[in-house]
Amino acid sequence: MPQAPGPPELTVHPDAAPGCAEGQVAVLHSRVGELRVTLHFDPTMRRDVAWMPKGGQVRNGHCANVLVAAAESDAGSGAAYYDECVGLRPE
Repeated sequence: MPQAPGPPELTVHPDAAPGCAEGQVAVLHSRVGELRVTLHFDPTMRRDVAWMPKGGQVRNGHCANVLVAAAESDAGSGAAYYDECVGLRPE
């Protein structure tokens, strides 16, 4: 599936991005990396959750895995995905 041009869309509650506007490019960052994103607001989202579609390629700046530290899960000794604290700031 071809990726849309520009940064991937990140969906958050409007209160999770104070000072930012719908459609604005922002930086989603963690302790291990950062990713440019286009903001989409959804008032039904929890205020402590950031969601973006799965998939995308690192070389195109569309892969959330750049934000996640390598860690082993407690259950089954597999990879621990989808569990990384992140912050959001205007670009």
